[in-house]
Amino acid sequence: YYKRYFRRRVHQVSGANRLVIAGIALLLRCPLVVAGQPIETFSKPSVPLPLQPFTVELLDLNRGRWHFSDALGQRLSLKGPVTAYAFSGGAKGSLRLGYLCCDPEFPDDSSHAVLKIVAAQQQADESTRFHLEEPFFSCWVSVRAGDRGVYRCWLQDLELGPATSGDRYVAGLYLLVGQSTCPLWLGVGGDSPQPQVRLLTSRVGNVFTEKEPVAVTLAVLCPDGGQDMDLTVEATDYATGDIAWRGHVGFGCEAGTVTLRTSMVPLKRFGVFEVTASSKEIPAAKVRACRIPEVKRIRPESSSLGINLFQQQIWWYAYQVPLMAKAGVHWIRPWLAWENTWNTQEAADGRWDPRALDAALRRMDKYGQRYQNILFHAPSWLTGTTEWSAPPLDKLDRWTDYVEKVVTRYRGRVRYYEVWNEPDLMWPEATRHSGEHYLAVLKAAYKAAKRGDPNCVVLGLSHAGYENWLVNVGKLGAKDYMDVATIHTYAQPHDFVAQVERRRELLTTYGMGGKPLWINEFGAPAYDFSREYSEKFDCSEMKQASVLAANYALAFSCDPKMKAYWFCTYDPRDAAHEPEWTGDAGIGILYLGFLPKLSYAALAGVSRELDGRECLGRVDVSKDLHQVSFKGPVSIAWDDRPGSGEGISATGIGCAGDERIVVRDMFTNLVATGQAGQVGLDFSHGPLYVEGSRQLAAIAQAESAVHLEVKRLSLKRGETTVVPLAFPPRCEMTVTIDPKMSLTTLLRQAGPAGKRELVLRVEESADRCSGFMRLRARLEKGVFGLRESREVVRTVPLSVGVPSLIRDGGFFLGNLFEWSPERASAYTWDAEIGHATPGSLRLDAPFDRRLVHWNVVPQHGHPVHLRGWVKSAGLTGCSVTLNLALFGPDKWLKTWCLATNGAVADFDSGWRMVAKPGEIPRGSADWTQVEATLPADAIPAETDRAAFFVEVNGGGQGRIWIDDLDLWQPED
Repeated sequence: YYKRYFRRRVHQVSGANRLVIAGIALLLRCPLVVAGQPIETFSKPSVPLPLQPFTVELLDLNRGRWHFSDALGQRLSLKGPVTAYAFSGGAKGSLRLGYLCCDPEFPDDSSHAVLKIVAAQQQADESTRFHLEEPFFSCWVSVRAGDRGVYRCWLQDLELGPATSGDRYVAGLYLLVGQSTCPLWLGVGGDSPQPQVRLLTSRVGNVFTEKEPVAVTLAVLCPDGGQDMDLTVEATDYATGDIAWRGHVGFGCEAGTVTLRTSMVPLKRFGVFEVTASSKEIPAAKVRACRIPEVKRIRPESSSLGINLFQQQIWWYAYQVPLMAKAGVHWIRPWLAWENTWNTQEAADGRWDPRALDAALRRMDKYGQRYQNILFHAPSWLTGTTEWSAPPLDKLDRWTDYVEKVVTRYRGRVRYYEVWNEPDLMWPEATRHSGEHYLAVLKAAYKAAKRGDPNCVVLGLSHAGYENWLVNVGKLGAKDYMDVATIHTYAQPHDFVAQVERRRELLTTYGMGGKPLWINEFGAPAYDFSREYSEKFDCSEMKQASVLAANYALAFSCDPKMKAYWFCTYDPRDAAHEPEWTGDAGIGILYLGFLPKLSYAALAGVSRELDGRECLGRVDVSKDLHQVSFKGPVSIAWDDRPGSGEGISATGIGCAGDERIVVRDMFTNLVATGQAGQVGLDFSHGPLYVEGSRQLAAIAQAESAVHLEVKRLSLKRGETTVVPLAFPPRCEMTVTIDPKMSLTTLLRQAGPAGKRELVLRVEESADRCSGFMRLRARLEKGVFGLRESREVVRTVPLSVGVPSLIRDGGFFLGNLFEWSPERASAYTWDAEIGHATPGSLRLDAPFDRRLVHWNVVPQHGHPVHLRGWVKSAGLTGCSVTLNLALFGPDKWLKTWCLATNGAVADFDSGWRMVAKPGEIPRGSADWTQVEATLPADAIPAETDRAAFFVEVNGGGQGRIWIDDLDLWQPED
């Protein structure tokens, strides 16, 4: 059925010659009645298929006009009118309306389609009105006859339902004039007497791979007068704004016809392109085309590249499967309530219907993809609610029966099963935070799944981020009932690894260590069609594409068995209208109507350059500059602040000057080749791939080979602690600790070569204090192929006497990444200035920034003490505060301001100032100590976590440095 895409080379079509059908082959004919309306139904109809499926084109052309009737875009409505034309070629006869319903397993295939024909419902004002009524598509269509056999049509009161409300979608709309079948052509710009020029391609998403010619079709609709056309066709690279190609097309068109011209656009680059056809006489026509490299051949089991699927009006496996396969995605995670759910498969007790999942898997088999199932959404007949509810504890036998049935049925076809999605966020409030309910469901599912298929892999946790929940399920024994731990994070690249490693630390601490770790959701939004949305959420297609490329690379570096899933394929909400804005409204890599964003092309780049390669390690070259290396050698490098500099030499990220390298942009376009010492790297258009640098790869391996199994240490007086170390051969190691810590250290051999232990002992007389331990490992030249020796430094925050509630104590290069930034103004790690040792947090005016340490866990019955050091210069017109926000199991409780520069605006409801806040200086050449205490009775009994944050706002002028922050509670 795809052959029509490659055969179609239509030059000029008249209504009489092309739109009249000699006959319709009928294998089945049966009258139906829907909503009181008689319908004729014909299977396997021989009707002309439109270039674009009608529902797809309708969504695409009216993007920004649709009303989203629910939170996830399952129901869309549009009052209208939407203008369309039918060209009959002068045919006569009664009017009827036909609509082609295609099977999403066989998209655009008439042999699996059904044509439904409805008679006129109303006749008024020279117009004939039809009503189309399906659960997934309904509207009124008004038709008025014009000259030369042209019929003007107006679609109104459009209602598009969820894909799951049927097993079809509307692929074509037709006006039947007597015995002639005339496709409806959607117009642009209303009912204009001028010829209307449309630009289309013959494929959903307008995606072409490098071996395919990029073909665009000019469709000139001439309802009234015809004319000679002389059009300039231009293709602009959306990422750079450069013109990639320009040409001219000339032809004539007759009134009463639709004229088609297919033009080749000889693009040589990869990415997203705006193709425009324009002339002085008519409005410009546009289409967005995407060109990506050929997919790399790789076994799906060897792939780490996954994506979450989202659908609205058309079953996802119709078009999204081939689109994702073209981009090189091998792993699909269905989000969230489609064919995979118990509620869909058994909507009524005892009525088992897995046909939708069967169809999805057949599509995935066709394209060489794998399905990571989510066991989710117990049916309402079991739970008594239509919410995404968990199986009740007293009905777990039904849950285990269901799981075993599913796993048994799909043994050998589906191997991976995730037990629920984000139970720490979606679980019933009464049982969410203890973790006991989830543990019972996980345990039952694990045992049932293994009975159904002993070789299946059970994924547990699907952790959204609530740390107390993660701690609880770990203590209850979750490790024994999962094969893979899964987490979600929506961190930006600068914070991504810190969030992942924080979860890994908790998994290890609370009995779940040693499991492979998958990141099943990560993402970032983009909606360039709304400037207001982009400004509000600080996003763009370029930024989203950059985050995608960087975060996939970082994810691959976090675990050798990693599979990472972007969220998601398709925008779930409407980012065009402010009342419906959410931060994730534009989080898809496809706009409404399957239009690719730059991130889709970047995804194809990740597949081509990185997927299936062993990750060698990652390196923070500086606070903003990073690289991750893979076997090949291939590295990806990026700048977190790409507009802050003019680029650097390739040697600036670690390449050896005499290495010959190839540099590509994130879409895999060639940027530069040559010796690294003579190649510059410009990150202003996103991450770059560097091929051929063995030195970059060696540096990444060296950084990954030096490993401490602790991220921070809280030690008691008189305590001895043993810290395991891992390091490569030919490596000299030294340890330094702040003298004030009153610690003794000993490095000793532990087990095989490359394993040592660091023994730490705290003196009985040690004062309560905080500081750092720094491990320096010097690797000799030749280790991993290093061209020269290299020093790797690991810094661990220490506290003595009482545990510290925040994980730093000071600010240094690696540590600053643990703070989550919000809002926009400048902040950095100042390597030259520090309180006790060089290195501190610096914030610069104009001020609008919040830096947050999440998931501080205060103890009840103890005061919280703050101590820190501040240095400032010329602070005016701004507010600087240090704050502690307190949270209960499912809500924010209140926020306490612990320190201020005295320029605090009125606090919002729920904010309080401690009795004696610390005084932050407005100007101080020397470091000033800032101290404050939050009384024990200021911490509500329901508090289970807190967040400490630095906040500067109000614009103003000046600069401030903060260092050696310490937040603690006295021990009993």
